[in-house]
Amino acid sequence: MLAGKLMRDVPILTYEVPSLESFPGDEQRIGIAVILVRNEGSREVEDLQCSIDLVGATIVETRCKGIPINADGVNVGGSNVRVTAPYLNPGESLSIQLLANPSSDELAEPRVDIRGRGAVAAKRTETGVSADSPGENVLQLLPALLAMMVAMTASAQLMGRRVGKIIVRRSGSRLSGEPQDGFAFLLGVHGFQAEAAKLRSSTREHSWWALSDAFVESLLAPTEHDPEAIRRGINVLCELLAPVHLVTSESRAIIATNVVRLALFVGDREVATRELQRAREFSSKTTEQRCAMVPELLEFRDYPDK
Repeated sequence: MLAGKLMRDVPILTYEVPSLESFPGDEQRIGIAVILVRNEGSREVEDLQCSIDLVGATIVETRCKGIPINADGVNVGGSNVRVTAPYLNPGESLSIQLLANPSSDELAEPRVDIRGRGAVAAKRTETGVSADSPGENVLQLLPALLAMMVAMTASAQLMGRRVGKIIVRRSGSRLSGEPQDGFAFLLGVHGFQAEAAKLRSSTREHSWWALSDAFVESLLAPTEHDPEAIRRGINVLCELLAPVHLVTSESRAIIATNVVRLALFVGDREVATRELQRAREFSSKTTEQRCAMVPELLEFRDYPDK
């Protein structure tokens, strides 16, 4: 009973890195890292302090989701970002999403230090909570040694069960976060800040291919037709296709056919030919269905040299 009462008063901070990606950009490599912080206890964590260091990379954009973060609560400098919040309630989570330029082909595992008043975050791994993660949450709050041992055992069992659920949600090789977050990152990198902001403010859930369709339609709208913007749009979609684990083969086929549409509009038949071939390699059936629905794709498919 004593251990149960003590555990009810313990904030349990954990974090994990569900996404750590690196792929070629237009001029340099682009990296995306997501750090997810949770309060799995029954007591709020006050004065939340998050320090994340992407060694060997330069952070160019940061976005926080889950709880409100004031503008002065995010401070970026080189490879490091510090995020602060007055509290993190029980059951709440904070997703810290970073866009970076890595200096090598791979984005290194971030160095993470997350703590609050009376709690230090432990890292989740596939087998549970990392053994080398700080455990000050319990040490600082349980006055009796016996109760502390009982509480830590109960905590480990509880967290182990929760990790099982987390691993199920993360199984597979595709990103588990919202597609619009990654797409918005790429839009911002290539100068589409207004489109990125609009996408981030949307409360609807979108698939990768639907985001691609909407983006292409906006670029090809009769009031737009900016060749320079269309070429940047081609770069956005090509970078989206680079990491093969981001989207399904069918979605990649649709995105590739959208690159064909943009390339044809600016007269780049070489890129159009290359991307149509890629689309067929991703999914021949999906590509043929898309070509049959879009007149310019159908014409290019049937008369590539016209």
